[in-house]
Amino acid sequence: MPRVRPFLLSLPERLQIAVIIGATVTAAFAVAVATRALFDVNQLVANIGLTTAVYEVLGTIYAILLAFVVSGIWQNFSGAVASVQAEAGALLGLIHIVDAFPSEQSKQVRSVAYTYAMEVIAEWQVLAGVARGAIQPTDLSYEATVALIRAVQFLEPVNARETAVFEQALIVLNAWLDARRKRLQSAGGGSAAALWPLLLAGAIVLFAFHGLFVARSIEVWSALLLGLSSVVGLAFYLIFSLDSPFTGSLSAHVGPFQWVVISCQREMPRRPSEPEA
Repeated sequence: MPRVRPFLLSLPERLQIAVIIGATVTAAFAVAVATRALFDVNQLVANIGLTTAVYEVLGTIYAILLAFVVSGIWQNFSGAVASVQAEAGALLGLIHIVDAFPSEQSKQVRSVAYTYAMEVIAEWQVLAGVARGAIQPTDLSYEATVALIRAVQFLEPVNARETAVFEQALIVLNAWLDARRKRLQSAGGGSAAALWPLLLAGAIVLFAFHGLFVARSIEVWSALLLGLSSVVGLAFYLIFSLDSPFTGSLSAHVGPFQWVVISCQREMPRRPSEPEA
């Protein structure tokens, strides 16, 4: 799905759901009807017991496959959410750590960290463009990132206490950079790309076997196929949506960075080493 994925991501979320489920249902009926046309109805009725048994086994195997894929994609999605929380937490921790330095030095770090958090919030919607290939993740908040690194590295400890704090600040800075890198890397998504051929092939086989299943009326046969294909389509949409952790309603939230901004706005005026406004 190298070309299909960017196209689907460019659509509104409701249209994505309609396209994915609609395409799945359409393919299910096309495959089932085509398979049904290859066999004589009397032969299918005579072998209904074997068909039903194999159909149940295939359904169970495919359900396990879907559960396995959803579980893996969910872990990747949770990792993206965790990277957001870790990055914001390290940023806030860095702000508190540098309070041990003189006012001018700590003020510079806090100011740059505040600017970085504001830029991340402003660019949050742009992260969706990374999954579509419209933007490179390294371009996001690049200048603010460099400014914060330099602000921390240029701290000048003058005693043993400040030296120890400076070493801790460097550790937190590395943790922040690592979390930022993981967040930007996860923004591209696409971890399920190698699994889509397997999922689609399994769905086609399952739909084909439904064509061999004989019901007493075409309405019942169609209703069963509609329900089956709709559920499979919903599973496809869930996998597709979770595989892009910064797009749609099922996405990582910017809340941790908003908390950083609020904390900075509350704490900056309260520093005892600075005059009150």
